[in-house]
Amino acid sequence: MKGCIFVRSLPHGWGALYVSFFINTAILYMLFLLQLTQVADSIARHTKQEAGELLKQAASGEGIDKVSQLTQQFVEWGISAGGRILAALIVFIVGRFIVSMLNKLVARLLDRRKVDVSIKTFIRSLVNILLMILLIVAVVNKLGVETTSFAALLASAGVAIGMALSGNLQNFAGGLIILLFKPYKVGDWIESQNVSGTVREIQIFHTILTTADNKVIFIPNGALSSGVVINYNNQLTRR
Repeated sequence: MKGCIFVRSLPHGWGALYVSFFINTAILYMLFLLQLTQVADSIARHTKQEAGELLKQAASGEGIDKVSQLTQQFVEWGISAGGRILAALIVFIVGRFIVSMLNKLVARLLDRRKVDVSIKTFIRSLVNILLMILLIVAVVNKLGVETTSFAALLASAGVAIGMALSGNLQNFAGGLIILLFKPYKVGDWIESQNVSGTVREIQIFHTILTTADNKVIFIPNGALSSGVVINYNNQLTRR
């Protein structure tokens, strides 16, 4: 009967790496929506005040001139807002093109250096995430939203997330060390952390082993990179 032993509970795949990206992106969008809400409230208050003054001035004949001035102000505001939106759209389109070109350049460089597939996937994902965050900040800035507060907010969010995922970051660093120095590879029979088995898969956060009795074991890469690993692959016999 097949079994599965988890040495430590870990996020599957790339989930833990994308947590920071999704949270930071959500924060950016929430701040942007907050700014839009404040602008809308300001316009509503201004319109209400102008409408009250128009009612008071209607009897004296000044209301028509006031309506004309108010209409002109709205037209000017619309032109200004339209210009910002158009500029933000251009920045987004050009930025997406530049991000795509940079991602292709990084992929070609990694292919030439014959980097491990797992490291290649991670580096490409990380570069894409960082470039997209920069693009979002640039677009929001073009819309007229103050971006100085974003830097402090992203920094504090990064520190909080780093502290929450400290154990997973250790496993992540261990995974990079294993993929770079290759103390074992897929198909090797290894022994570590009081368990042994054939390496089925090497992921960023953990290594998957299959034991002789067909059990699946997930070992954190942090423990493997800092502990003793016995590789029996070059042995003619295994006891």
